[in-house]
Amino acid sequence: MAMSRLEEALQEINREKIQLKDEEIKRNNQLLHEMMEFFIGEFKKDSFFNSIYERFFFGGSFYDGLKVGKPNEFDIDLVFTLPTAANATIATHDDHPGFVQVKVDRNVGTLNDGTLLHIKNIMKWFQGLVDTAKNAMRYHNLNFSVVKTTVTVGPAITFTIGDKRYGKQFDVDFVPCFKFPSSQWLGNYVRLTEGSVDPNDQLTKEFLVVPKPRDNYCQTLFRLSFQGQERLLLEGKGHVKPAIRLLKLYRDQHTDSPIKSYYLKTLALHALQDSSFIYKDATLSSVFVQVT
Repeated sequence: MAMSRLEEALQEINREKIQLKDEEIKRNNQLLHEMMEFFIGEFKKDSFFNSIYERFFFGGSFYDGLKVGKPNEFDIDLVFTLPTAANATIATHDDHPGFVQVKVDRNVGTLNDGTLLHIKNIMKWFQGLVDTAKNAMRYHNLNFSVVKTTVTVGPAITFTIGDKRYGKQFDVDFVPCFKFPSSQWLGNYVRLTEGSVDPNDQLTKEFLVVPKPRDNYCQTLFRLSFQGQERLLLEGKGHVKPAIRLLKLYRDQHTDSPIKSYYLKTLALHALQDSSFIYKDATLSSVFVQVT
């Protein structure tokens, strides 16, 4: 009886407080794609960008299906592949788990300092591309404007986008990142995929490093990113995603809570690795209790 009441309460919260409005999602998605088409087109006019650019990846909680609140924040990863001639390799550090250095044998544009990729160099180069593209906007009839851009230490340049048609605004984070094959991963990489997702999926064959420094003083340590693999692990797992969204809503209603969204997502990922965790055909209340 208690679980039945909990199920009803959680389902009502999910319907009334968490589910996003379809109209707003559609409107912002259309404008986001227009923005991406314009900026990627402008970036590609730079020959060095064009030589290393592979694709963009819609990251973040919205595209993970974990967004709570309005669909007004988006993460876009620009995925780069370093030239073969640079012979780029990953170096891990026991003192800094989750971070790596990227070693190169020769210059990669202006991105390296000696034999290591350097975060400040990368962000300076990327900021130059953004400034050039923004200046080109005056020559195009676009449905959006760039209200402002905000630059952090790394890895994102945040665009506040204005919708000229509806007078709304939303934020887009552009994040440069570098792709490496799974053969370069020096840890127990197979645990992320074994028995959980299709081993032939391209996302199981690569990982990303992101120019998010460990601190302001070390500009050669990059953060590892497995967000593609994490998305695959959460896909099709019953009520696991709704359970994460409920946890995020609870966190948001306690404004003094220091818990980051990624920690809550990681909680669920660890639960999925536990053989005793039951999600198939389980109710939302059952999954929520198990995750917490």
